Amino acid sequence: MFWTIERATGQKPIIVKHGLHYGAAMLVSLDPGQLSAQLRQTGLPLTTYSDLTRASTVPTSDHRPFLYLRPGAIPWAYFAVLLLTAITIIAVFGGRSLAQGFKPVLFPPGAGFLLIETRGITARSLLFGSTWIVNAAVIAGILVMALAANASVTRRPPRSLKGPVAALLASVVLLWWFDLDTFNQLPMLPRAAIAGMVTGLPVAFAGVIVSTLLARSRVPASALASNLLGSVLGGYLGYFSMLIGLDGLALLALVLYLGALYFWQAKRPVAAASA
Repeated sequence: MFWTIERATGQKPIIVKHGLHYGAAMLVSLDPGQLSAQLRQTGLPLTTYSDLTRASTVPTSDHRPFLYLRPGAIPWAYFAVLLLTAITIIAVFGGRSLAQGFKPVLFPPGAGFLLIETRGITARSLLFGSTWIVNAAVIAGILVMALAANASVTRRPPRSLKGPVAALLASVVLLWWFDLDTFNQLPMLPRAAIAGMVTGLPVAFAGVIVSTLLARSRVPASALASNLLGSVLGGYLGYFSMLIGLDGLALLALVLYLGALYFWQAKRPVAAASA
């Protein structure tokens, strides 16, 4: 950034370390001397480019591809807004109202779906560039996989969910295990096909499971609402990629799907006893 500003303006920018998330601002002026004097009056610490280059810097990686975020730091403003939003929703609608008809088994898959989607968009941006076309292709592919899973359940619903559940957990582990560097060594078409398959498999298997549970539910509206509410939580949890990285999102999705498996197993004895 220093290099770009210097060549665009013909001046070496003055670096102000403002301390917000360990960041810094680079400023230029038609009168550098006056700008420097005014900044020194503010008491803010100023530094030079040579000071920054001597500082120990941890480079970004495919695991944490955040150029403007220091490793291990989380923008607290994001989470403050998310926390206030959650408190407002609970205060307005009430905890009891939200709990009415709540289906715990469908809540974690909704969150896991959003985490897989978030990871897929970020990973594809690393492989093919961060463009609207890439993002649209990833989102369209995920929605097509979910629609295909729903259509397959409508035509031929599975008798047992043990197979799809095992396949879902295995596909999430595969998503976590695959290194993006491996994809970059492949030609364009194989890279797109394999990367799309690795991202799409968890969505397909999760779609079969969720569609089957929705079809079996006595109150489909409550079941769908529980799943959508989980998607909201998944959108919240996606911000934790700033701390745990992309691989951490896959593991977090795996934990959520294991939680859904726990609720499903806990529900089966109750259903058998009532029958």
